[in-house]
Amino acid sequence: MRFRAPLGQRMITEVGAGIVTALAGGAVGGLAGFWLCDRWGVGRGVSGDLECGQGLILGAVLGIVEGYGLGVWWGGEVMGGDGHLLHTLLGANLGAVLSTVVMVAAYPSLTVLPLVVLASVMLGSHLGYELFQRPAPAKVASRPFLQPMVSFSAHGAMLGWGGHF
Repeated sequence: MRFRAPLGQRMITEVGAGIVTALAGGAVGGLAGFWLCDRWGVGRGVSGDLECGQGLILGAVLGIVEGYGLGVWWGGEVMGGDGHLLHTLLGANLGAVLSTVVMVAAYPSLTVLPLVVLASVMLGSHLGYELFQRPAPAKVASRPFLQPMVSFSAHGAMLGWGGHF
């Protein structure tokens, strides 16, 4: 039977793992976006000092969104949770897309958009992981067993039987 930590401990671990993995995902995604822009022109902006800046930013944002969801999943699994990776990533992506659409439609000045999207990604990831957990297994009553045992002391070795009844 697997150990399953209480919800509070599991959530703290999920947040910490999500942040660490999101930072790593943002770095990898940003580099990948810059490389795609530089190599094949994907996401190329206007000419200038940062003509591949849009590719870098887009790659970093995608890496952060996917990285946070992945971190929530593995953080929960380490603490004995039993959620689904697909639901966790789906929650992160739905949170990002829905909050972006609502914010762009409601507020033309997008000064708070990054904070709202980040909060929605976090909330969607945790909801996706925690709501779709498999139920905790019921405690199985221990069954009687008998096993051979060996014991060593200063006076020699002993063989015997040990068990649980």
